[in-house]
Amino acid sequence: PEHPGCRLHFTDLTQNSPERLLGVEREAYLQSLDEYRLTKYQSMEPDKNALRWFRDCGEQYRHVVVSAVSLKAVHISAEWVYRHFGQWMRGFFVAPTSRGEKLVEGYPTTKQDIFQGWIRPDVFIDDNPANIAQAKACNIPAILRKKPWAPKGDEWAAIAAKFEKLRSRDGYVDEAF
Repeated sequence: PEHPGCRLHFTDLTQNSPERLLGVEREAYLQSLDEYRLTKYQSMEPDKNALRWFRDCGEQYRHVVVSAVSLKAVHISAEWVYRHFGQWMRGFFVAPTSRGEKLVEGYPTTKQDIFQGWIRPDVFIDDNPANIAQAKACNIPAILRKKPWAPKGDEWAAIAAKFEKLRSRDGYVDEAF
């Protein structure tokens, strides 16, 4: 969706979720996000460094996606992931972000719910500090991915180094994560 009055660039989005920075109500932000996912997300290119890492190292590990996305756009997110990273992905789990629809009772609503009842990854990577905290609450080693809203996170080179350390220790995950 186009917002001609918005002068922010991606690097200016220092909060997740950014509605306060954007000067809009949460509902308007979520609606705009869903519109973007439904109309433009499919044309997004993946992060070149992430794609390079998967091409070089992806086969050394087993990967699943744990995503927080609205149910109306989850099919597009899953398709995008499998189109770009499908040869390495073996699962797509969703903790749906509510848009007021009735969710099936007993299904996960957070990433922590997924970790506690569906899968237990050896390592979790995310760009949201709150999701990293959810993983750590489940004693899952977690790596914060650097983004404007997560400046203390790691770039892909540091993430790759941590995975190399993991691989060289026969699966042992130490406190470096």
